[in-house]
Amino acid sequence: MASEVIARGPNLKIGPKAHKHFFHESIPSAVGCLRYTLQSIDRLLISLQVHHCIPPDTVTFASYADFCFAIRLSGKQIKKTETVHSMLWRRKYPFLTNVLLVALFPIQAAAQDKNIWNEYRPSIIAAMPINEKLILFQYNVLIYAPEKKLTTIGVTLPGITYRPYAKNGKGTWLELWAGTLFAWTDNYHTTNSFEIRPVAGVRTFVPNTKKVNIINFGRYEYRAFKEGNKTTSQPRFRDRVSIEIPLAKGDKRWAAKTYYTAADVEPFWRLDDKFLEKVRLRGTLGYIVKKRLAVEFIYHAEWAGSKRESKKFVGNIWRVSIKFLFPRGKGIFPRIDIDD
Repeated sequence: MASEVIARGPNLKIGPKAHKHFFHESIPSAVGCLRYTLQSIDRLLISLQVHHCIPPDTVTFASYADFCFAIRLSGKQIKKTETVHSMLWRRKYPFLTNVLLVALFPIQAAAQDKNIWNEYRPSIIAAMPINEKLILFQYNVLIYAPEKKLTTIGVTLPGITYRPYAKNGKGTWLELWAGTLFAWTDNYHTTNSFEIRPVAGVRTFVPNTKKVNIINFGRYEYRAFKEGNKTTSQPRFRDRVSIEIPLAKGDKRWAAKTYYTAADVEPFWRLDDKFLEKVRLRGTLGYIVKKRLAVEFIYHAEWAGSKRESKKFVGNIWRVSIKFLFPRGKGIFPRIDIDD
């Protein structure tokens, strides 16, 4: 299965060497400018909130070690302490700005470099808790990749998520995953192909009391392809490290009619040829419609390269994902989040 800028003036022409130089020199500068802009917005919001809402006494990070920070305002240093959640809430708008910039940044590059591809992936993920320990899930996706000249339809048989230590709402920090993806690809100018992909993985959560999910999701995949009379295989391991942050306060976090955001990085290792195949960065903005239904807009940026070659930016993945939970079990809303 297939899957990710540069601002340039309309009259600017870049040759092969200059184009390479432009990528290596200008992109870091642009990213640095964006980072500085976001930091400036963040500092401005902090200053405004401190000036209007926070009295001048000392505060600490309540639940994460005993960090403390100082804010300098109008030449005076004001020490404050607060919970991790309130800090995250205060940074809601810069974080959303960051997600939007990540989403908009690659559009210009795709328009300028014909080697940059785009994939569009509507997907549906369904989950059905059997009990607190056992959850069934299914993943369905349509992939449209015009630059790659292909369309793919992917479906999983019901996969299994097992939480061995779950009991009375606790012990959910460890999940064992297993499932199989079946994918058919319509290659516009070559023979169509079919893939069977068994998957096994382990997902762990960092325990916390603020409902901010810090997750590591490692998966082994065995990709078996059949194209005409030819069969090939690609065993690989992928490991995604992510953070999911609710954008609501207090008891409304992860409740219906609230937003959340997520960001993660995921490298892919080919185990047959023993090299780093690609790396994906992802930004997500999600909305919980109701207790058992959520919608997500997801953007992936992908860097890839052959063995012993440096990785370069190659394309974008745009996803709209609908997640729903069958009305079964104890109303658990598991963070079922699987992709290809």
